[in-house]
Amino acid sequence: MDDQVNTDSEKRKASSTRSSKRKKYEEVLSNLSQQVDQIQSFLFQKFPSEPAPSTNQNDNEEDILSIDLDANDLFSDFSSEITQNESVPVPKDFSLSFSTLTKEPSVPKTSPEHVIKLKDLQRFETDNWSDVRYAEVQKNYCFTPGYVDLESNDEIKPYDNFPHLSHTERGFAAITMGLIKQNTALEKGFRSLFAWIGENEVIEMKGIKDKVSEIFSEGEYSKISSDILQMTCGHRADLIQQRRDAVLKSVKNTFLKDSLRKIPPTCENLFQKQDFSTLLEKNGGVNKTFWPSRNERDSRSKKPNAFENSNQSSSKQAMPAQGFQHYNALPHTTMIIFNDVNDYFIRNYIYFLLCCV
Repeated sequence: MDDQVNTDSEKRKASSTRSSKRKKYEEVLSNLSQQVDQIQSFLFQKFPSEPAPSTNQNDNEEDILSIDLDANDLFSDFSSEITQNESVPVPKDFSLSFSTLTKEPSVPKTSPEHVIKLKDLQRFETDNWSDVRYAEVQKNYCFTPGYVDLESNDEIKPYDNFPHLSHTERGFAAITMGLIKQNTALEKGFRSLFAWIGENEVIEMKGIKDKVSEIFSEGEYSKISSDILQMTCGHRADLIQQRRDAVLKSVKNTFLKDSLRKIPPTCENLFQKQDFSTLLEKNGGVNKTFWPSRNERDSRSKKPNAFENSNQSSSKQAMPAQGFQHYNALPHTTMIIFNDVNDYFIRNYIYFLLCCV
């Protein structure tokens, strides 16, 4: 009796165990079915040409297991669609450009604005171009030591005979001091502007403009900049004047020289080109107006004259062409030129030998 009771209890336990395992198995299959349905829904949204799958969660086990999930087919279709959608036609006008460069001029072309500014500063093409001076302004920027022309050592003072170089050096020294002062004034102006901005909480654009104009257009910076331009333009006007005077020294006629001096320089030439050429043509051209230049005189002096050519030819003919045995043919008409006393005795000795032959 007890054995029968034990057998029944074991059967009930086994039946309950099988039923619980089956429930777990069904739950697993249900979860897998839901996941597969979600994957299919996602894929058919991406590929709408395929028919929509069934979303019934009560499909049997055979329907669930019959779903085709071949990864190779899936990704091959996916990659072909991407290639088809994202393909872009190659433009026909695509090319790799190349070119060559031309030689740039050694001196670039000046912009029209800068030419106009230079004419205004140097007073070119006007009668008062030579009135741009620098001496008075330069006095304010010459300091010793260093910012003047350097003095010669006592031992070499007799050899330092180039005052024009000292004059030019003094000008560059003053300009150097001017540039240093300009930089200092610029720094001081920016510090003043920054301090003013820090002191005011609310700043308007008009206030900034007025402050910048006060510091840089009306202050020390503007004055120093104008002084530097005065010195550089004044020195250039002086050099242009020296070059013009050196050229006009070769003019023969004094009155014509004064007329040429009145022609002002331009941004391109020492003398205004049209007026200068017209005045020379009226007076017979360059050869009649100017004395020959040094180069022309040197070239003429190097050419041998007719007298020198005759002397060279006679000296070459003094030596007999057929040897000393024929020298006695003309003993009194042929002569050899000797330079010193020894040559004189040699000549007589040779003459004596020839007479004895």
